[in-house]
Amino acid sequence: MSGIWDFLKFDGWEILKGLQPKTMKQLLGVLAIYVVCSIAQEPTQIRKELLAMGMKPKYVEEYIALEAKSQKDQVTFANDPVKLQEIKKANKKKLYKFMDNSPGQEMYWLDIWMVKNHRYYMF
Repeated sequence: MSGIWDFLKFDGWEILKGLQPKTMKQLLGVLAIYVVCSIAQEPTQIRKELLAMGMKPKYVEEYIALEAKSQKDQVTFANDPVKLQEIKKANKKKLYKFMDNSPGQEMYWLDIWMVKNHRYYMF
């Protein structure tokens, strides 16, 4: 889902101010479809990639649950930046605790995958 988060950080929103309401609705419709499709596909893709790297299913499922909670919290507290920062810090601590409690090999695979897929910023 990194694509949608990159799009939301886009600084050129003033370009959209001149769009007609119908065009804006169409754009938002396409964006909504993209978000739904990427969210629905993402856990399956994560599971597939991490298992292919050699991570054990138990740790893959735990990581997927952590990431899902982090994404849910970001959406829930999007309008409250102070609370969002607190939640992000708490989720990052949970991630590091999970990695510390994982066997060395599992932590190694997860770290490589997270760096490759730019996942650290999500927490």
